[in-house]
This record gives sequence, structure tokens and C-alpha cells, in this order.
Amino acid sequence: MSDRLKGLRDKRGRIVEEMKSILDKSEEENREATAEELEQHGTLFDEQNKIGDQIKAEERQVEIDRRAAEDAEAAAEAAARNHGDGGENRDMPPAMIAFSRSARSRSMCRLLVDSTGSRSKPGYQSGSLSWTGLW
Repeated sequence: MSDRLKGLRDKRGRIVEEMKSILDKSEEENREATAEELEQHGTLFDEQNKIGDQIKAEERQVEIDRRAAEDAEAAAEAAARNHGDGGENRDMPPAMIAFSRSARSRSMCRLLVDSTGSRSKPGYQSGSLSWTGLW
């Protein structure tokens, strides 16, 4: 919890206690609260409401900061996991990683060839199509 949030909560707690003591005093004396006491209570009530709004805003900001930190951490972990020394995606099948490494280490002309030997658009596809290198 931020120091600011803790300070706001403490301040609001003190105001609420002061409001309670105003009403308790008139009750202990077996009388109705005076107009001055009610005015003071109302002023304190308004002040604690404003502080309550500030607390809500601060709590929202703390939550936003927490989510942003989690997102940044997750992105850093994904980058570390997915982009190793060779820059390949660790979520790729091992054969694709090996091919990617091989393609970067050699100057290869990569063609996509299906099972009949006809050329197709370059790229990776599954099924009967696969990467083939010519060098």
C-alpha cells in the first residue's frame, strides 16, 4: 500500500472518530445535538466524503500500477522464453527451430514444395507442404 493511501485512510479514520465523538457527547448528556454540533458534524462528513473519493482514486491507481507491472513482467518473461540466443520462438516445434537456425547460418533460397514437386508461395504450411531448401 502506498504511503499516500495509508495517510488518507488514517486521516479519514480520525475524522470519523471526531464525528462520532460529537454525537456521543450529546447522547451522554441526554440531549439533542445543537445546531453548531450538527453543522460541525456535517462539515466533517463532507470532508471525510472527499477523502473517501481520494482513497478510491488512489486505490484505482494502485490497481492500475499493479496490472501494468504484471503485464510488463509477463512481457519480459515471454520475450525471454520465446526469443532465445537464435531469436527463434521457443513455442515453435523443434524442427522449425532447427530449420530456422540452419536457414540463418546458410544463405539459402527457401521454397515451399508440395509432395508433387510443384512450387507454391514461400512460407510455412502444414499438411503435405513443407519447407525445402536449395543451396
